[in-house]
Amino acid sequence: MKIYQRPFEYSQDEYSPCGALRHRVSTRHRGSTLVEMGLIVPMVMGLFIGIMEFGWMVKTNLQMNNAVREGARLLSIGKSTQSVRDTVVKFSSPIKVTVNIDYSLDQGATYTQMPINTSSPNQIPTTALSRVTVVNSYSPLTGLIPGMKNRTVTQRASLGRE
Repeated sequence: MKIYQRPFEYSQDEYSPCGALRHRVSTRHRGSTLVEMGLIVPMVMGLFIGIMEFGWMVKTNLQMNNAVREGARLLSIGKSTQSVRDTVVKFSSPIKVTVNIDYSLDQGATYTQMPINTSSPNQIPTTALSRVTVVNSYSPLTGLIPGMKNRTVTQRASLGRE
């Protein structure tokens, strides 16, 4: 029966208690992990913030789109301009929006703006094209991406009066 003997070129310190060779840690590579992390973390954070900003912008755009479409639907079936405005503001909440309601008698060549403070059914003729416009001054989530501040986002929807 052969007994395992350690090779003579290794000292006792380089072996673990179970006989496996220990890994030596070089002293010249000790700070490289911190340097690599310092290079990678800003890039990953920038990517993460960019994804968040893009998602916020898409969410705002979709929310305004749904609000203006619902407002145009209500306007086309004869609801009052005040109820249309209230519905658009409710659908676009918490986004601060400005609502404009107008109509066209010549299929969109020129538009006439309607007052919003009336609670009676709208007086748009049945042959007219009604339009709801929602305007928002877009405010980014973090403000860290240049060119995203002070952008005006406008959504419009037009439907024929029923």
